[in-house]
Amino acid sequence: TFAAEHQIESNALSEKVAAWKQILFKARATRVRPGLDDKALTSWNALMIKAYCDLYAAKGDRQLLSEAKKTAAWLINTQGKSPKELFHSWRRGVSSVDGLIEDYAFGIEALVALYQQSGEESYLEQADRWMQYARENFEDRASGLFYTRSKQGEQLIARSQETSDNVIPSANSTMAHNLAKLGTLLEKSAYLEQAPWMLSHLKSRCLEYGESYANWARLGLQQAYPHYEVVISGKEAEAKLQELQKSYLPQALVCWSKSESDLPLFAYRYSKDLTRIYVCQEGACQLPVEEVGAALEQIKSEP
Repeated sequence: TFAAEHQIESNALSEKVAAWKQILFKARATRVRPGLDDKALTSWNALMIKAYCDLYAAKGDRQLLSEAKKTAAWLINTQGKSPKELFHSWRRGVSSVDGLIEDYAFGIEALVALYQQSGEESYLEQADRWMQYARENFEDRASGLFYTRSKQGEQLIARSQETSDNVIPSANSTMAHNLAKLGTLLEKSAYLEQAPWMLSHLKSRCLEYGESYANWARLGLQQAYPHYEVVISGKEAEAKLQELQKSYLPQALVCWSKSESDLPLFAYRYSKDLTRIYVCQEGACQLPVEEVGAALEQIKSEP
């Protein structure tokens, strides 16, 4: 259309456009190029793992679970400074900067979610190793909250704590959720005690600035209303999990295993011939059922 309006042949126009581009490219080459942020962050990739797990739970597409495992392998093998420590950043094949509390918070959250979807206990074991390191090196013993930087890292004049939830939930609120989940899955009373202790320091802020403490408020709801541990054990456990996850169950911590497991929640619950679902509250379980619908009725019934 442009060529017709200006009475120029298409080939001639193409030649002119190519020449104009060369002039522009030459002029652009004399300018300072803008900075390029091409690093990969441990914390952001951990958030992506959690997103893959959430979407897999909703859709059941195994490619999503595969991507979550692939990213988790990068997190553990490439960003692992040691079995317990993490690096924060990666660029052009080089990992650097000691991990921040956000790396441990979102890393633990990601591996707990991946354990819940895959049933692979190695993810839970790694999450607990990171939790142990975080408690040893980031925790403020007085409040149970976590500092942004490890005491093993660069020593600053004042150590900061991130507590407000913004576009991304705060590392501290995420750690409180992690402690509640790991404490339940591993029967660690110290973790279970620390989560509400952390929340107690932020309750007034939750009430006054709710929009900035939403993830803390979510933890408060879990503590204020009945919360369930749902244990699925037996050869059809994964299929039962996928059926169960078609329902939205924010008040339930679900785990499953096709075989015998050493985890406390699975003790004496495996049967070679049957797949059973146990709906429990703080270790006290209702009678086991074999159908997902029956388990949902137990969860929805009044405590």
